[in-house]
Amino acid sequence: ERGRVLEGNPAFSAMFGYAPEEVIDMQTLQLIAPESRRLVTEKNRSNTSETYEAIGLRKDGAKILVEISSRKSEYRGRMVRVAALRDITEQRRGEEQIQAERTFLQSVIDCVPEAILVIGLDHRLIMMNQAAREKSHEGSDNSPILHCHEALHDSSVACGQFGDPCPLETIRRKPSTVALTYSYPKEEGDLGYMEVRAAPLWSPEGELRGIIKTFRDITARVLAEKSLKENEQRFNSLAHHDALTGLPNRLLFQDRLHHAIRLARREQRLLAVLFLDLDHFKQINDSLGHDAGDALLQAVARRLEGCVRASDTVARLGGDEFTIVLEQIAERQDVETLAGKILEAMSSAFPVAGRDIHIGTSIGISLYPQHGEQAADLMRCADTAMYAAKSEGRGTFRFFGRDMACGVKRLSP
Repeated sequence: ERGRVLEGNPAFSAMFGYAPEEVIDMQTLQLIAPESRRLVTEKNRSNTSETYEAIGLRKDGAKILVEISSRKSEYRGRMVRVAALRDITEQRRGEEQIQAERTFLQSVIDCVPEAILVIGLDHRLIMMNQAAREKSHEGSDNSPILHCHEALHDSSVACGQFGDPCPLETIRRKPSTVALTYSYPKEEGDLGYMEVRAAPLWSPEGELRGIIKTFRDITARVLAEKSLKENEQRFNSLAHHDALTGLPNRLLFQDRLHHAIRLARREQRLLAVLFLDLDHFKQINDSLGHDAGDALLQAVARRLEGCVRASDTVARLGGDEFTIVLEQIAERQDVETLAGKILEAMSSAFPVAGRDIHIGTSIGISLYPQHGEQAADLMRCADTAMYAAKSEGRGTFRFFGRDMACGVKRLSP
C-alpha cells in the first residue's frame, strides 16, 4: 500500500527505537515529526532522486534530525521509493556548538579596536574582526576575500614576493612572535606607517597551523615621533650653536676644546687655540646699523670656515669675538701659516648693505702643551695674546709669550 514501509534493515528500525518486525507495514509518516511530514510527502511524490533533511520521530517520542537520500526503484514488479537514512542529530549539534563558539569568538574580537586576522599556512583567512574588515579590500562582486594579501594589499600574490617581510613566512622560518613596520603610500602622496604583530597559531597536536596577526595604523605616532626628534635636534642645535652665524657657541666650543686636548695628550701632538677680535667693529654698527653689523658677522663666519680644515672648529663666543681650535698640528709653523691665511682673507672687502666694507682682525694664539694643559688656560693665554696684537697696531697675530701675564702657570717652551 502506498506510503507504507515494505522493508528495512536492523539499523533503520534501531534508529527509530523499534524492533525490526515493528516497522514493517508501518506508515512512513509515523516515523516523521509533524513539522516535516509535508516535506517528506512532497519528496516521496517526486520522480527525481532527492537528498534532504527532515525531523524524525522515535518510538519514545524523541525527535531526531535525519538525512534522507531517496530514489525511485523497481521492487517486485512495481515502482517504489528506496531511501537511505542517516541520523545526523549529534553531528548537527556539534556543528551548531562549533558555530556558536565561533560566533561568540567573533563577537569578542569584533570589540577589539585593533585589526585581527587569523591566517592559515596557505595564506587563507580563517577569521577576521570588524576592524580588519573595515580596512580590507573587497572584490568587485563583493565575494569574501580568501587570502590575507588580497585583504590587505589587494594583490593576487603574497607580500613577500615584493620585498616586504611576510609575517607568515617569517614565523614559518622561526616560530615566535614578530613585530614588523610597513610603510605605504597615502592618497596625498605622503607615506603612511602600519605596525604589524603576528604570533604562531598551534594545533592541539603542537603543529603550526597558521598565525594570529594584528595590525594598526601608526602614521600619527611615527609623524609625532619624527617631529619630536626634529624639534629636539633643532633645540639642541640652538643650545650649542650661535643663532646669528650658525657657528658653534661658547658651550660647544669648550666641549670640543676639551675633547681636542684629550686627543692631543694621547697622541702627544700640538694643538692651537686662536682668539680673534674684529678691528673697529663698533664703528660699523654705529654708522651702518645693527643689520649691517649682523650681515658682516655672518660673512666673516663663512670666510673663517673657508680658511680651516673640516677637522678644525670655528666658533663665535659673542659680539665680534671668534675662536678657532686647530688639531693635529705638526709644528708651530703650521699655525703661523694659517694665521697669515686668515689675515689675508680678512683683508679683502666684505660686500654688505650695498657697500664694500674693509675690516681687519687681531689674532692671539696659544699652544698646547707649551702655554697650558687645560682649556681655560689656553683660552686665557690666547685672549691675552690677542690684546697684545691689538696694542701692536692691529691686523696682525701674536703667540702668547713669557712677557704676557695671563694668570696661569706657563711651561717652558
